[in-house]
Amino acid sequence: MPDRNIPSIPSLIGRGRFIAAGLCVLVVAGCMVGPDYQKPVIATSPTFRGGDAAPTSESTADLGWWQVYSDPALQDLIRTALNSNLDLRIAATRIEQAR
Repeated sequence: MPDRNIPSIPSLIGRGRFIAAGLCVLVVAGCMVGPDYQKPVIATSPTFRGGDAAPTSESTADLGWWQVYSDPALQDLIRTALNSNLDLRIAATRIEQAR
């Protein structure tokens, strides 16, 4: 006599199809946009990041990476780090020896 607590394979397949169909309906319904959708207006500048300023020959790319930051405390920390960096000193000494 079969056990009544274990569902049969066809009933499991039927439940699986029902669940899959329900999930598909939910996904499609979640992706729909109503017919009264209006694209929001975004206020943008007519020029791009100071495009109205006169171009100059100076560029941030021409500066050293340590000169880009104008904070005196940060400049001091960079100077201290470069002076205290033993690996950098060893590399500079090896370059001078190779010359």
